[in-house]
Amino acid sequence: MGDERECDRPDIIKLQPYKIPKTVVDWNNFTPYEFEYDFEQDKLAAHRVTFNEAVQCFLSDYEVRRNKSYRDRYQLIGTTYGGRTLKIIFQLKPNNVVRLITGWPI
Repeated sequence: MGDERECDRPDIIKLQPYKIPKTVVDWNNFTPYEFEYDFEQDKLAAHRVTFNEAVQCFLSDYEVRRNKSYRDRYQLIGTTYGGRTLKIIFQLKPNNVVRLITGWPI
């Protein structure tokens, strides 16, 4: 790594390693500031989940893990005030803004 030799081939470009920025979220102390949702598409309703139920899952005990299909999304397993267990797919935007994508009962 510390080897800084001159390249004797001018047609080769030395590339710097690219680092993917990582966001580390302390989910135990996470408090959502605001929720965004596309009511035009309303993917929650397709699974018989209301917007309020999805929000309730963030305000009770929950478990979060990365979404395998989309690297910018997370999966939340939480419980509504009525006792329904839901899986919510969401994006975390700057300033703790949560963009709800979809969700369904499990």
